Amino acid sequence: MSWSKDEAIIPELEKTDDIFVLLTNHDKEKVDANELLTRYRGRNDIEISFEFLKGSLDLQQIFLRNPERVDDYCFLKVLAMLVLNLAAWLLAKNGKKMSPQKIQKELGDLTILEQRLQPIGIRHWNGTNTPNTIDVLVNLFNLPHTLELIKVINSAINFSYHIEKWFKDNLRK
Repeated sequence: MSWSKDEAIIPELEKTDDIFVLLTNHDKEKVDANELLTRYRGRNDIEISFEFLKGSLDLQQIFLRNPERVDDYCFLKVLAMLVLNLAAWLLAKNGKKMSPQKIQKELGDLTILEQRLQPIGIRHWNGTNTPNTIDVLVNLFNLPHTLELIKVINSAINFSYHIEKWFKDNLRK
């Protein structure tokens, strides 16, 4: 293989240096060239946004038919992502750097179990797999801790009353 430099064509090609050709269907009179170029350069932001919607927000498949429900579902997903990003920012600001995806996974590991004492029908709640991230976020947002909320819910249930009542109604007859 061999090649050679064509010195004669270089001056002709230099005439198009610093020229960016962009084909558009906009009228020349209606659109400023700088604005059009700015919009063109921003196209990657749109592609990144769609990738984000399909990836991070998990909007690849939505099994809803009603357009209002789809809108509501998407709004809740965006709101949840906003909260996750806010939490990630606050955690990073307080020395615990975590991605929104990692926070989402850790919060997903939190388990709140409902237990029912049958045949009495009393419900009791337990919290398990409480990640350290919950503790940090509870302190940052000044929220009640999940396990404390579960204790409050359970304390409202008078178990002995329900057990005695069921015992009287069903076993002493």
